[in-house]
Amino acid sequence: IHPSEFNKPRAEAIVVAVNAKYANKVVLDTGLCIQVYDLVSLGDAFLYPGSAAQHVTAVFRLVVFRPFVGEVMAGTIRSNSRAGIAISLEFFEDVFVPCELLFGECVFVEAENVWCWRMNGNEFFFDEKESVRFRVTEVTFNSSNTLVDQGIQGVVASGAGGTPGLGNGAAAAGASTASPVG
Repeated sequence: IHPSEFNKPRAEAIVVAVNAKYANKVVLDTGLCIQVYDLVSLGDAFLYPGSAAQHVTAVFRLVVFRPFVGEVMAGTIRSNSRAGIAISLEFFEDVFVPCELLFGECVFVEAENVWCWRMNGNEFFFDEKESVRFRVTEVTFNSSNTLVDQGIQGVVASGAGGTPGLGNGAAAAGASTASPVG
């Protein structure tokens, strides 16, 4: 606990310290840490030479975002490119649907820079800021960093939407989450 936090209740100061270390960071093989859920137990405080901070052993639970394989998620289309569709989950911006995971009847319209799903003579466009659903098919962690300091980078989850049950019209796109979890 940093000395500037000594005026706070001990548990509150520990939550601040744990959130500073883990919140909005990816922990390898765990996922994107959102915030402390609760403190399970606290040990005694120790002072070390040369440090004015209190060092406390704490057992805590975190709220973690980690998409699981088969999970259906909803997001908003950020952009389209010939490679696929980028999707935002608001707190998680790095969702990407590669073109090979879109419906078989999808074509990229170069003039409008947008994907179009053609079905039964109708055209459904995957426009920016439209809602879309996708199913996660793979979650992979980037092992280059155990704890990533710049928010969501380090987890890759892939998904598909060319299957029934994800909604109707343009809301049934396939997706893959890339580089935070996903």
